[in-house]
Amino acid sequence: STMADVKSKRRRLSDGAARLHNDDDSPPNCLADLPSGILAHTASFLATPSRVLLLQALNDSDDDDVPSSSSAIVGSHHEVLDFGQIEKDLAEKLSDQDIQRILLHTDAVNKVKKLLLTNCIKMTGVGLEPLRGSEIIEQIDLSIVEFVGDDRETSISCDHVLPILDSLIEREGPAMKHLQFPKKWRKEVVTESDFHAFLGRYNQMWEGRGRIDCPMCKEQSVLAYDGEEQDIIGPWVYTSEHSEEWNFYGTHNNVCYGCLKYSCGECDDGGSLLHFCYKCERTYCVHCATLNYCSVCEKEYCLDYCKEFYSCDGRPDADFGDYDFKCGQNICEDCVYSEKRECRKCKKSYCSTDCSNRTYDEDEINRCDHCCSFLCYDCDNPLSSSNTLAVADFFNKVLSGRHDIDKLRKCDECNKAACADCQLKFGKSVENLDCKG
Repeated sequence: STMADVKSKRRRLSDGAARLHNDDDSPPNCLADLPSGILAHTASFLATPSRVLLLQALNDSDDDDVPSSSSAIVGSHHEVLDFGQIEKDLAEKLSDQDIQRILLHTDAVNKVKKLLLTNCIKMTGVGLEPLRGSEIIEQIDLSIVEFVGDDRETSISCDHVLPILDSLIEREGPAMKHLQFPKKWRKEVVTESDFHAFLGRYNQMWEGRGRIDCPMCKEQSVLAYDGEEQDIIGPWVYTSEHSEEWNFYGTHNNVCYGCLKYSCGECDDGGSLLHFCYKCERTYCVHCATLNYCSVCEKEYCLDYCKEFYSCDGRPDADFGDYDFKCGQNICEDCVYSEKRECRKCKKSYCSTDCSNRTYDEDEINRCDHCCSFLCYDCDNPLSSSNTLAVADFFNKVLSGRHDIDKLRKCDECNKAACADCQLKFGKSVENLDCKG
């Protein structure tokens, strides 16, 4: 188990400390006998969950009794408890008992305002019991996995978690501002489910707070319902898919995941405009995260953290003699590679056929039908390019022996296009490129 592994490490460290002790005094029997100042200084380099695991390793018994140095090791400031700060492999091994001990030792019910359970895939939710009835917790992230497409199996259960969440929102004047739910709970709308019923209770909690106006524009309400009239902005948590293009069911609305500030989501006064990332499925204001819009898939993603972006190198006005104007539209990494938007030769990325200086002629080819690799117009037709600089560069490479012919060709039989690599498999003749179908 996790605790057993940690205690084994404690014994090895203790033996090492004894061997290195050169004073006349007897060496300490174990690390727990070291001065609390040394232990506290060592623990100060660790994230809070790791501090509690260290504390458990120093404790000889299997119960929750702690040594006198516990407060020095664990510390006292625990407003944010983020399991994403510890090693992924370690977080994946934590059981409900481990998480329960961490919450108890940090006095989470009275101190923790933000709990992020990143990578705790073994947790069923029983370990969250110490949070029951908390009057100060404002945010809980139960998503476990960080990104859409992460297919790791998670054990978190509605049966264990929802009663604890109810204890946080049913009390008078709840502090809760944001809940991030697991993807496995949100895959489809099941109106008869316990989870769907909880979403209704959660929205009712917000309604009980009365009208909340957007702090930026001061005009629009960010409340799901204003008295008897339904507000146009929408619910705090979506209870339907909301869109045909994306399933927003169970995702939060009108609150920034980072700073927990309210916003109507429609004004852009002072940077309050909210943006939804389609990778992590979180909503951020411009102050908490930078999101880029991909011109190919037409979705927004957190820059760098969720996806890398490339700038379109196309010069759509080259045919008119303007070689300086660059398109510059953003393309996310998935669209560059999955849709083969990067030229195999010059490694430039293009957002559209037009930007790669391709025409819309049906007879023109721009990618290999076998490996789907893409060639921009200048690389496929260096002598036909309207860009004189590209032509000059081609001749310079030929004269210096640095140019390898790489041209897309069509098979006379099946009309499929082949790149240079695929041509080597099927034959090089332009007149008779027999690719065998």
